Amino acid sequence: MKKSDLIIEFSEKNNITVKDSERLLEIIINEITAALAKGNRAEFRGFGVFNPSLRLARTARNPKTGESIKVPKTTIPTFKMAKNFYEKLNR
Repeated sequence: MKKSDLIIEFSEKNNITVKDSERLLEIIINEITAALAKGNRAEFRGFGVFNPSLRLARTARNPKTGESIKVPKTTIPTFKMAKNFYEKLNR
C-alpha cells in the first residue's frame, strides 16, 4: 500500500475529501517525526511503538575498494509491533 492508496481509502471510509484526508495523514506523519526527533517515542495501542534508537559511531569498510570509512553516530527509528498486530499478521 502506498501513501496515496491510504489517503484514498481513508477518505472513502470516513466520508471526507481526499484533500482533508491528505492533510490529516501529513499531520500524523509530521507529529511522529517531530516526536522521534526530540527523542520521544510514538505509541499506537494495538499497532506498535516507534522509538528513536542511537547507532554508535563505527569504522566500516567500503566493499568496492576495501577502504576504511568512519561512520558517525546517528539516530534511527525502530518499530516494535503490538501483540494484536502480530496476531493479525500470523493467523
